[in-house]
Amino acid sequence: MRTGKPFVAILLTQLSFMAVKAQRSECGKIVDTFFYVTVDIRSARGYPVTMSGVGKTALKEGDLSVVGVDSFLQSFYREYKYVPDPVGGYGKIQTVCGADSPSAGGGKEGIARFVDRTSRLAIHRKIRLQSGETVFMDITRVGGVFWKIDSRSPALSSSSNEYPISKITEFSECYFPDRIGFYQKPKPGDWK
Repeated sequence: MRTGKPFVAILLTQLSFMAVKAQRSECGKIVDTFFYVTVDIRSARGYPVTMSGVGKTALKEGDLSVVGVDSFLQSFYREYKYVPDPVGGYGKIQTVCGADSPSAGGGKEGIARFVDRTSRLAIHRKIRLQSGETVFMDITRVGGVFWKIDSRSPALSSSSNEYPISKITEFSECYFPDRIGFYQKPKPGDWK
């Protein structure tokens, strides 16, 4: 009977290593430069909705639906990759994707630097939706290493600051800033 316990312990250890390996395989990395856009949707009827995305090209107002919040976010994420909240999403992504140390990905200091620099260098746009909400957009160019995460990954929270990401069917993967070294204020002509 004693031979069964070591076998079970070894089996459980191997299964746990396989689970960790499977989790990390859904968290690849990519090096690229993007427009980073934070969307802050305000309404007198409810809490603000704050979400972010990255994309290769600048969007024009005509590219975005102005009918309502749902259609606006669907049109935004049709063109841009979803970015989880950098501050709130970091811990879960760090755990699931294998950023094993506080310094991996720049750690919390790197996330604070990312938030500070993207805020300071952003150009600002404002769009009024037909349903009455006001959308404030902060746009910055950023470049470096991003985690590339499958949309079904346990690394992602189920909502993004008051909006359930399950309602956004337009994305199959998301990007999360890991080591960002390039920050630039976009040209005002890039975003009209």
